[in-house]
Amino acid sequence: MKTRGVKIMSFQIVLLLFYLTSFGQDESTLLGKWKNETDASKTSEFFKASDGFYYGKIVSDTGKPSNVGKLVLKKLKFDPKEKNFTGMMSPPDKKIELDITITFITADKIKVVGKKLLFSKTFYFSRIKN
Repeated sequence: MKTRGVKIMSFQIVLLLFYLTSFGQDESTLLGKWKNETDASKTSEFFKASDGFYYGKIVSDTGKPSNVGKLVLKKLKFDPKEKNFTGMMSPPDKKIELDITITFITADKIKVVGKKLLFSKTFYFSRIKN
């Protein structure tokens, strides 16, 4: 009787692991509007362009309205093996480009890591649900 309970528990764990590793792995999951958790005054929108890459632009910035419409995340490409996006980030007020990696924490939360040489900065975004 205990063996059957262990088998059922093992099966449930396998299903849970499958569920946890399968969400957010479709590249279209990135599409839509996202709120910067570090700076709530900024909202970005991700979209797929005709060149096949994904881009992110600022659609709301109450701290600096002149940033609205600026592309900050460029040439994002989904890597199905790693299950993340890689591309470039150009902060709106700086003349630098950072290599970035976007990873899904959950289906509604992403982690964006920007790197330049030995320096890195991490941002978290939460999906804005309509």
